Amino acid sequence: MDFVFVSYLIAISVSFSVGVPTIVRSVRRQDTPLVLLGAAVTIDGFEWLVWTLASYSPAHGTPLGTAFSIACRLGIIASVLCLIAFTRIVFRRNSRAAAAFVLLLAGLLAVSFVASGALGDWEGVRNDHVWVWLEQFALMTCYGWTSLEAARQYARGKRRVQYGLGDPMVAHRLLLWSTYAGMFFLAEGVYVITLAFYGMLSHLDVLNALITVVAQGALGLAVFSPAWYARFICAPRSAHP
Repeated sequence: MDFVFVSYLIAISVSFSVGVPTIVRSVRRQDTPLVLLGAAVTIDGFEWLVWTLASYSPAHGTPLGTAFSIACRLGIIASVLCLIAFTRIVFRRNSRAAAAFVLLLAGLLAVSFVASGALGDWEGVRNDHVWVWLEQFALMTCYGWTSLEAARQYARGKRRVQYGLGDPMVAHRLLLWSTYAGMFFLAEGVYVITLAFYGMLSHLDVLNALITVVAQGALGLAVFSPAWYARFICAPRSAHP
């Protein structure tokens, strides 16, 4: 079976299995940050689904396939907006600069979508106008910021664990979340290359699929950590001089 297609199926199944229960639980608890997180992951599953339909169903190459591609682009934007709203609330709650940063990125994404659409590029696949490049810059910034904030908190959590003041699994989940966002930062970078050099698209499909599998694996482990995995992470490590 096509590895790229399999990576899409993995992304769809992990995103929905993580995102939907997270939304249900967080709505009951009135936990706004987790609602945003669940929405980000669930919408990501939706955009993977419509992209799979656009690429691997009979709709490919038809107006319906084009509509699926546009829906995928909108899904990515919506997912990322939920993601950076979550990042701001959890990691930079009292920062006005972070709030302004989120608004700036949201504005860039909205303007880029509308402006490129006005040029006839609703799918965001042309490289002959500035708007698609601004959109990719904004997306990479969103994923990169999320990854860096989670990594920063992981470093702090790891130090607390070393002094017996923190939960090693909680700290590790921050590392996994940083990995998840970081992988999609890399995936956006790969997509930028495909935009710049259309001839390389087929050569980079497998790389992007591999990045996707790693990202979804990190997400799955962060939420559904098997008992053996949690024991391994929480096991005391021997000190070395």
